[in-house]
Amino acid sequence: MNQPITPASIRAPFSRYSHGMQVPPGSRLVFCSGQLGIAPDDTIPPDTAGQARLCFANIEAVLREAGMGWRT
Repeated sequence: MNQPITPASIRAPFSRYSHGMQVPPGSRLVFCSGQLGIAPDDTIPPDTAGQARLCFANIEAVLREAGMGWRT
């Protein structure tokens, strides 16, 4: 069964979706929804570089929640 992934360390989804989805064991795939540069407290960095860093940090949080990382 697919397992939704919504890390508590990043901003909650805007609607009824999960930040990521992990497929059953043996497949080892995680799908991430489109991430934004928004912090858990709804703040947005003033520049695009800060927003991009936060976006990739959010993607990394989804991967960590699934027991994965950038290389696994």
